[in-house]
Amino acid sequence: MLCSARSCTTRLRAKRETCRHLFSSKASLRKFDANREMTNVVVTSDALAAQNKFRFIGRDQASNAQVAMAVSRSNTPYPSSKPVFGKTHAKLDQPHRHSSHNSHVSHTTCIGRMHGHDLLSNKKLCVSSIRTEIRAQKRKASIAALKDTEPWESIHVHLIIESEDVDEMHRKESIVRELVAASVEKYCGVHKTLHAEISWEYSIQKKSVSFRFIFETAAEFKQYFHPMAQEDTHSSYLLLLESVDGAIYSIYIAVFGVGILLNGWITAAAIYHWQRLLKTRIDRQILFILITCLVWSAGSITHGILHNLGQESAMRNNAYAICSSISVGLLVCGNLFLAVERFCMIHQKPSQFSTNLYSFIVFVLAVHVAIVSVVFTLSPSTDGMMPQSREFQKIWAWDIAFAFVFANTLIFWLYTSTYLYSAKVLRSNASFLEAVKRSNSINTSNPTINNNNNSDLLCIETERKLLANSLIMSCVLSVCYVPIMVFVIATVFTSIRKEDSLFLRYVGQFFAAIDVVCTPVLVLYFSRNFRLAAWSVRNQVGSEGRDVKQ
Repeated sequence: MLCSARSCTTRLRAKRETCRHLFSSKASLRKFDANREMTNVVVTSDALAAQNKFRFIGRDQASNAQVAMAVSRSNTPYPSSKPVFGKTHAKLDQPHRHSSHNSHVSHTTCIGRMHGHDLLSNKKLCVSSIRTEIRAQKRKASIAALKDTEPWESIHVHLIIESEDVDEMHRKESIVRELVAASVEKYCGVHKTLHAEISWEYSIQKKSVSFRFIFETAAEFKQYFHPMAQEDTHSSYLLLLESVDGAIYSIYIAVFGVGILLNGWITAAAIYHWQRLLKTRIDRQILFILITCLVWSAGSITHGILHNLGQESAMRNNAYAICSSISVGLLVCGNLFLAVERFCMIHQKPSQFSTNLYSFIVFVLAVHVAIVSVVFTLSPSTDGMMPQSREFQKIWAWDIAFAFVFANTLIFWLYTSTYLYSAKVLRSNASFLEAVKRSNSINTSNPTINNNNNSDLLCIETERKLLANSLIMSCVLSVCYVPIMVFVIATVFTSIRKEDSLFLRYVGQFFAAIDVVCTPVLVLYFSRNFRLAAWSVRNQVGSEGRDVKQ
């Protein structure tokens, strides 16, 4: 009995060791990491253990996808068919979860396959799910005899990837492709003979597409199935980005939290002193921008917290995508209003001119809001940013690209014109002071007037301030939103997939989030009235706090 117990312990230890080797690649670390509850190795009952079968089950909380891997080995020879490399069988059928199983000819792996069926038949699974079955055959039936130097003679991989989003499907396919290819490289990479059969079943938008590939050599297998795993640096880089997804969203939450504090503080001060602070149109426009930043920050924090908690919701992602697109449009519109108002004040334009320009901007904003509403209603977003359908993605991208180019061009022209006109008037006033001084019309003993250097320095300093202010106001939108625009154009209008430009998306979203912090800081810097009101409220709160302590 003691020998039997030792033998059983040895077999279990060997099975766990085999599983550890099988899923030890870099590509599997993200999917089967202890911190993400993906390390549940389940050894099946004694009956299955006697047949050298085990399975690996877990859940990926990031994508809310359940993963099952069934691995079995047998000394039963694999069917000896010799199809031509690259020969594919693709068929378009009605939606069926397991339509491609009928084409499988390996009768030694039916038990392991059933576990995947039972697992994925759970109705609680979301639409985007992924199931992987890896079955292999060795010359020796004993798992304990498996060594790294002993290759698998054949491998049979079947994948079912279901998603309503084509890009999401490709992302999952890439992850599984890296996982399987890394395992094949470990056990079969140094050998020239390999019988591999890989079948894929895609379920996209209620249609099922099946593919089947059969390879006779490891070289042929690598040529099709291994290219992504060979790019070790690129793969590790993508996996690293995805592994720090929660930390990146935490940074977004922190940035938007600062935005809520700043915008809320200044907005409260403006409302508290509304009788003396909101008398002019430009002050009301500033308040409109602050309220927009405040609402966007609140929505972004809520979305980020729920994302990090794993509470994914298609409806919430779509609502956040609509909120973000409209909020950015409102912020751009508010900045345009400020540029127009400053332009009209400096140039002393008639009210009819500003009214016509305001009406045109409001019309463009209304078109933008209408396009966003229709696009995300007909094709809801699954990632909280873009529509799901490729066609609607292009419509949405053209809309925001036009709005971005139009707004930045108009803002740059307005502030450039304002600076040039202001500098011209300033130089004429300096010449006028010099003429007055030469004509002895004023007291020439005044050191400020007599000192040519002081007058010149005053003009130069004022001009520099005007130039700096104009550059800041005209460039802040470009700096904040150019990275995210580059990401949108790269993913929608080129062949680059979302996961390949993941770093650019993170950078773009970060710079866009920075806008809710830059806006209140610029308001405090440029608007003396808002600055005084904000510090007045702060001082009042501080004095009340000291009174309470006393």
